[in-house]
Amino acid sequence: MITRRTLCGCALALVCPRGAFPATAEMPGCAFFETDPNSQTSRGDLPGLKAMDLSQNFENGLVIVLSELRKLLQVQVAFGYYDDDIAYPNARALEHTSLSGLGAVSPIDGAVILGRHLIEQIRKKEQGTRNFGAALTAVCAHEFGHILQFKYIIPQLMQIEEPVTTRAELHADFVSGYFAAFRKRQQPEYPAVMQAMTQFRYGDGAYKPIDHGSPEQRGAAVYAGYQLGQAEPLNPEQVTLRGLEYVTRLAL
Repeated sequence: MITRRTLCGCALALVCPRGAFPATAEMPGCAFFETDPNSQTSRGDLPGLKAMDLSQNFENGLVIVLSELRKLLQVQVAFGYYDDDIAYPNARALEHTSLSGLGAVSPIDGAVILGRHLIEQIRKKEQGTRNFGAALTAVCAHEFGHILQFKYIIPQLMQIEEPVTTRAELHADFVSGYFAAFRKRQQPEYPAVMQAMTQFRYGDGAYKPIDHGSPEQRGAAVYAGYQLGQAEPLNPEQVTLRGLEYVTRLAL
């Protein structure tokens, strides 16, 4: 049985070993997702942009995950890769963007672009485990959370109490948790705990400092979305609004 203790405790054990940080230390940012709801990224910001071509072994499974995300969240999203900065592995969610590097796809709701260095970083982190696919799923589900923000709640999100960026990222974590519940129903052996672990496992200080919230906040957001997904089936707009209610109530 997956509980909040499972989701938060396992992830914290990975990121914050006992005694790793003094009580007064600032936690390092776990920011390999550089997504700004207000940004309109041009092709020039995405060097090496290319659509998925199924040349990588992991892409067969990723195709299924992306199909499930599109169907469950009812969004039309283009997907591809780009050459992210090796110093700052990254993923991007773009609103209403048509990118020629993605071939004939004309996204209605946006695009999710993964950095090649980010993928390689995850691969190295998960080497020797069977969690690479689940970790990549968590990244994609988080970015699809931003697509839902673009579609349904950007005006409301921009008006909530600061820090808006942190609340937006925790909202995307909430959606990631909701998708984890769906995956768990479809695939009982799916390691849903990875949805929480992945979001801040890379917070070792080596990534660009964008405030996604503390490990405790991120684990709690994923678990809240997971609980919602277990409790009742909702349409995507309802999920998005419930997530907005959740992050609005948080004392950050």
